[in-house]
This record gives sequence, C-alpha cells and structure tokens, in this order.
Amino acid sequence: MTISGNTTFQSGKLAELTLSARKHKNNRFLEAAEEVVNFLDDNIDLSQCNFFEPFAQTGAKHTKQFYQKVKNVEAWEIDKNLEKELRKNLPDATIKICDSIEVISSDNFILDEKFDILAIDAPLNCYGEQEQYCEHFDFFSHIPKLVKDHGVVIFNVITSPFNYKDSPRWKERREAYYDSTETGNMSVDFMVDFYKNKIKELGYNTNFEFTTCREIYKGNEYFHYVVFGIQGV
Repeated sequence: MTISGNTTFQSGKLAELTLSARKHKNNRFLEAAEEVVNFLDDNIDLSQCNFFEPFAQTGAKHTKQFYQKVKNVEAWEIDKNLEKELRKNLPDATIKICDSIEVISSDNFILDEKFDILAIDAPLNCYGEQEQYCEHFDFFSHIPKLVKDHGVVIFNVITSPFNYKDSPRWKERREAYYDSTETGNMSVDFMVDFYKNKIKELGYNTNFEFTTCREIYKGNEYFHYVVFGIQGV
C-alpha cells in the first residue's frame, strides 16, 4: 500500500493489531500516543508524510510526537489562548486558530493538497459556544476533503463515558450517532466494526487497524485510539 511518493507499508505487517492497555500511569496518554507513532513508524516512511491535527490544543500530545517524525505538520486550534504554547511545541508547523468544524464544513473549503495522516483529537462530551458539536461526530464525514486516497486516520473512541448521567445532551448525541440506547458501555470491537462501515460509506476501504487504550478512569479503560489505514475505492 502506498500513501504518497515513496511512503509504503512493509509487506507482512498489515495484520490487524490491538494492544491491550498497560498498567495505568499518569502519563498513559503519552504512552498510548507513542504506541501509535511507533506502530506507524514501523510500517510507513513517516518522513514523507504530511500530518494534520484539527484539534491540536497545545500540541503536546501525539501531535508533538508526530512532529518529530513526519515531513510537515499542520495544526488547528480554536482557543487563541493556547496559540503561544502551540507554536512553542511545534515551531515549524503551519498553525491556524479557528473553529475547525466550521471551516471544514464550508462548501467552499478545498485543500490544495490533502494529507497523508489525519488525527482527530476532538474533545469529549459536547462543546462549542452552544454545545453544538459532540466528540468527532460533526467532523468525521469530512474525511474525504482532507485525506488522500491512500492514507491514515487516527481518532478517539469513548467506550464507557464517566459522569454520563450528568450530561444528558452528550448521551442523546451518542445514542443518535451510534443508533443505540446502550452507549454507556460499548466494546472496542463494536467501535472498530462501526467505524469500518463509516469509512466504507465515505468511499474508502480499510487496509489495517490498530487500537490501544489511551486513558483509564478508576480502573476503567474508557478512552481509546483507533487507527485505520484507508484506501479509496
């Protein structure tokens, strides 16, 4: 599988792979990000890849780790108060302060060149000035605007939200998106199958998958990275 130029997946390493979570530590999210980067680095020439994170925050998580490996990074963040630290963490990256969902949802939005790797680190719960957005639900359908015909998509899934009863709007949005009333305790396997179908609806096949636990809350592995290699049909 070729992503761009000389960027190729090595034969024999496209098997589906899931890492079980390690013992929880305070820096589990950094360990998980490292696992994602290392998995892709073992299979892709990251030095030839263009990377995009539309929910970058300060860039201190996986974006900074990819920054050290890839050809170019573009990072967007809505909170202008984070811009200084974001630029400090990613000094040579293309930085944009904006509402990424609003920009990408525009009918006039067209990239000069799409990205090899898209990471979607959207906030948990509902967010926005009027809580009009939820997780990555309002962003996911725009993947074809952003990713090349051969590329990688990285995103988060929440299998078992905590403090769910205090967030009825969040629960409502999840039930509508997953077409289920049982969204408080979902398996990683369900999520992988669900998003494979979502990717297919967008005009891609998945070539490989990778998951790892990103965060643990009171012993509960509730937050996971999902990584798909995708190829246009």
